[in-house]
Amino acid sequence: MKGFQMNSKITVVRKYKFESAHHLTCVPEGHPCRRLHGHSYKMWVHVTGPVENYMVMEYGDIDAIVDPIVEKYLDHHDLNLYIDEPTVEMIIQWVWDKLEPDLPGLCKIRIQETERAWVEIER
Repeated sequence: MKGFQMNSKITVVRKYKFESAHHLTCVPEGHPCRRLHGHSYKMWVHVTGPVENYMVMEYGDIDAIVDPIVEKYLDHHDLNLYIDEPTVEMIIQWVWDKLEPDLPGLCKIRIQETERAWVEIER
């Protein structure tokens, strides 16, 4: 391909979904988030690296790292069991800490909590 360098760094992104419940005690009495409630989260995991063998990383290899975390801790779970004050900011940091040791090239995660609200972490 014209202009393409095999050693170019490229980012691949994989999207995941999970349904979770949580409640927040860090908000005032009467706040709706203080009650147990749930969200249909969407999460994007970004991996950057050089193109080797015509790709950065196989999607299945990313899934092999992310899916067990989603299944064991996130999907249809009470996040308060694993994360103190599971605001989306705390959830994304927790997810990063779980994925980062086993996912070389992890560079960004985005978690969407509602249709109009999400957070991103980038390192």
